[in-house]
Amino acid sequence: MMNNIFTDSIKEQVRRFQDPVQHMAQAMVSNLEKVTEFSLNTARSYADLGIKQLHALAEIKDAESLSSFHSSQTKLLGELNQQLLKDAERLTELGAQLRNDLVKATSSVFQGAEAQAEAKTADKTAAKTTKA
Repeated sequence: MMNNIFTDSIKEQVRRFQDPVQHMAQAMVSNLEKVTEFSLNTARSYADLGIKQLHALAEIKDAESLSSFHSSQTKLLGELNQQLLKDAERLTELGAQLRNDLVKATSSVFQGAEAQAEAKTADKTAAKTTKA
């Protein structure tokens, strides 16, 4: 009888600890997957842009095409700046999402510990009033 109570108590404590850890691990793996996909897509996009620029550079044959290339660079830099800002915002969103997921997972641990502490305090108070 006492063994069963002890074993059940251990199982419950392990479960209370394991559930949030599992949720945190799932959140981290999900975030890693999203960041990896984002990084690969971003790298591909910037590589394509670089290759496109090399092709345009190779097409310069005279002063007029050089001037055209130069003016297209100003427009390209503006577009590149906007893309970099979008990419930074997306990374910030991914980081915030991971933080929220981790806070959500860990808060359940603290809520469970608080409830358990409150229950023990209530039991002690009840025991003291019963003795009096």
